[in-house]
Amino acid sequence: MSEESESNAGDRQDKGAAGAEGGLIADTVLPLARRRLRWRARRGLLENDVIITRFLERHGDELTLDEMVSFEALLDLPENELLDLFLARSEVPAALDVPAVRVMLERLRTS
Repeated sequence: MSEESESNAGDRQDKGAAGAEGGLIADTVLPLARRRLRWRARRGLLENDVIITRFLERHGDELTLDEMVSFEALLDLPENELLDLFLARSEVPAALDVPAVRVMLERLRTS
């Protein structure tokens, strides 16, 4: 075994199970998830695209995994229903009526 391999193994061991791997996962997974969310957020309806793009430009790099889940739940809606929500012309559908989705919707409306 080379000295470099031994050194890397020792480094991982010294950091403990939770410290090194937890940070590595968050540092790797969150940016990837954010990029995928930006790609998925591209819309066919210009109005939705403008609202979502503006929001992601301002807050996209700060979104937590839970916030991204709420954001994606809204993206699952048909274009016209989503626009009605953004413009407060309709209420959140019962299936999505949870506090996290309501908070995300309010953030999207005010960005």
